[in-house]
Amino acid sequence: RVFSTQFVSDSIFSADFPGKLYPIFSSPALKYYVQPDMINGHFYTVVRLRHNAQLYGQTPQDLMARIDSLLFENIAGKIIDKKDIKISDDMQGIEVVSRTVTGNIQRYRICVNSTELIMFKLGGKNDYAVGKEGSRFFNSIKFYPAPTQTKKFEPASGGFAIKVKGRVQYNFDNPGSVGLSEDLVCNDG
Repeated sequence: RVFSTQFVSDSIFSADFPGKLYPIFSSPALKYYVQPDMINGHFYTVVRLRHNAQLYGQTPQDLMARIDSLLFENIAGKIIDKKDIKISDDMQGIEVVSRTVTGNIQRYRICVNSTELIMFKLGGKNDYAVGKEGSRFFNSIKFYPAPTQTKKFEPASGGFAIKVKGRVQYNFDNPGSVGLSEDLVCNDG
């Protein structure tokens, strides 16, 4: 099986996948990607959820404690392994392995930084998620620091220009005659 390194559009992370990673849902606060392997019964997913914890004085460590308390109810099957991981000064994480009622293993890496939760999930038949391919995928996940230089950002729709520093996420939604919605988030962490 041939794996290739793929990046998401803002290059916050890369990972090796055995096929193309497809973005299947995107909103200002939630992005969902999937790499299905329907023939062999395996799937790789990435979920990105933007949060505003800093506005409430919460740190990534505070969010990890909250997430940890929710795992039992929100992870499919029985949790058979769980460990805390530190990815960087700003990024905390938890790795979870569970066995579903059908006997299949699912593996998760949940990462939180100051603005976003990113969850990587791998599931498949039997022990695929903890086998050679699963280890290759999880060991390949790399996070990259935000750019430090200031740059000019101007959306393709025009209307404004602004100097920003860091990683830029821009969403443009034009629901027709109802109105126009633009969402710009910059993160230098």
